[in-house]
Amino acid sequence: MGLVALAHTLPPSTLNEVRMESNMFVFRVNMDLQVTYCENRISEYMDLTPAEVVGHTCYHFVHVEDLENIRQSHEDRESHTYL
Repeated sequence: MGLVALAHTLPPSTLNEVRMESNMFVFRVNMDLQVTYCENRISEYMDLTPAEVVGHTCYHFVHVEDLENIRQSHEDRESHTYL
């Protein structure tokens, strides 16, 4: 079993309605990718509680076999930022 996560910014907070599919849960991160909030529904999809997620960075949850791909993604993003 695994988790595939897709992150995107939500519309401004003045918009009350964001369509959530039944297989989604919400978590919020700060600019350092540290989780600041997580819905209880995470427990339906992962063997974690919100308390086990909040306070950790997203990198804490990356599988060791995916580290090289994450590193490469950061390098690719950084090189495009300065072009």
